[in-house]
Amino acid sequence: MMASVAKVLPRHIPAADGSIQAVRRPVLRKLRREQVQYLNRICVSRPPLSFSWLSKDWYLELTPVERPQLAFSEQVQVDWGGAEIILRIEPSLVATALHGVLQADSAGVLVGEIRNLLIDAAFMELSELIESCFRKRFRLVATFEETDEYFSSRFQSKDGSKLHGWQLIFSDGRSDYRCEAWIDDLALGFFADAVRVWPSHSGEPDYWQNLPIPIAICAGWTDLALQTLQRLQLNDVILLDECLIDQYQQNVVVRFGKRFGIRGELLQSGIKVTDFIEGIMEDIDDFNGPLDEANQLDQSHSDLDQISVRLHFDLGERMLTLADLKTVAPGYIFELGREPRRAVTIRVNGRKIGEGELVDIDGSIGVSILAIHSMSN
Repeated sequence: MMASVAKVLPRHIPAADGSIQAVRRPVLRKLRREQVQYLNRICVSRPPLSFSWLSKDWYLELTPVERPQLAFSEQVQVDWGGAEIILRIEPSLVATALHGVLQADSAGVLVGEIRNLLIDAAFMELSELIESCFRKRFRLVATFEETDEYFSSRFQSKDGSKLHGWQLIFSDGRSDYRCEAWIDDLALGFFADAVRVWPSHSGEPDYWQNLPIPIAICAGWTDLALQTLQRLQLNDVILLDECLIDQYQQNVVVRFGKRFGIRGELLQSGIKVTDFIEGIMEDIDDFNGPLDEANQLDQSHSDLDQISVRLHFDLGERMLTLADLKTVAPGYIFELGREPRRAVTIRVNGRKIGEGELVDIDGSIGVSILAIHSMSN
């Protein structure tokens, strides 16, 4: 199916029924440069971290989260060397800690300072371990038991900024316990410095570890007749036949190779990895397929003008070594150095023919043309 192309006014496009469709720029989340650096130090594939607690061997894994995963928990507010942390601890882990230290299974209906002292005593050994590793005081400020009614979809710091969320999975070899840590920017920097001693997955020596792997970030593509391509003008809007950005205009699929890729969140200057995917359906390129005998073209110029060409809309490209790619984990950010929404490169069969920007046309993704290059060269 051919793409829709319309000559537009700066921010509006007429619909088929005569109404006016708004052309809007998608809004993308912004991260500061130091936040990107911190996240990229932390979000690397690593083996579980081992430590001893309650006379048992434990293993810790962590992954970034955007919203709370636990329905309710024991909430603990912590001061970590001046940084703000909100811990949400699975009730069964609280019971395990209380039983191991105080021979109790629950803080019950205790509130206020008495409850704080009880929870603090139960996790004292773990707090001291954190202090010795990070060289910063880890002090409990307040604690209380959440209920379903208290459940919050977002945690904020005292100054109103969004906290960074992490899911912590503690395992003693028999049971897994899920907790959450919501930390401010200062704590994020502390943690980024501390994880340097947490080794990443290195794997066995491999002579191919330095092999460069191109990662192309593409918004999608569309097929146009040659004569339509020749009529493109500035401010035309092209709708995508195949769009790799989701309907909420926040996530994109980044492919490397034919069947593997990354699902990521679009940011103002990069893409944040949220998941790895495999088994992607290969794009079926039917340009070289057999012609339908009922619709074969003759060699007249008028028919040749109907030849379809494919336009790709690229947001950027990165080159990683195979070794670096193997360590990328959810939360890692591909820094593009520019805003992907406003830096779309338009290519035809690999040749750059112009630039554009992503626009939202009543829920559909399109590209508004900002520049067209001469094809004479």
